[in-house]
Amino acid sequence: GSHMDPAQLTEDITRYYLCLQLRQDIVAGRLPCSFATLALLGSYTIQSELGDYDPELHGVDYVSDFKLAPNQTKELEEKVMELHKSYRSMTPAQADLEFLENAKKLSMY
Repeated sequence: GSHMDPAQLTEDITRYYLCLQLRQDIVAGRLPCSFATLALLGSYTIQSELGDYDPELHGVDYVSDFKLAPNQTKELEEKVMELHKSYRSMTPAQADLEFLENAKKLSMY
């Protein structure tokens, strides 16, 4: 039915907090990432926080409102935007899951 399974909800919340923790580690430079990984993880963060890209809601600089990398560049933000625009109807939970799947591949994780 439409009601949330409490176990599922707990899982989503746990996943979300794990993502937040990892994002902080990345921004603090504790988790070194390549440009490609930063862009990918950043795009999942944006999808999780904002949902689908909407040209009416999201201006040209909407990505710069987010801290996604230790030394965030315009180039990175543009790549994140490009990736974000390609996700259609991905739920925040799915985005968090993708984020974690990719973050797991980082050496220090």
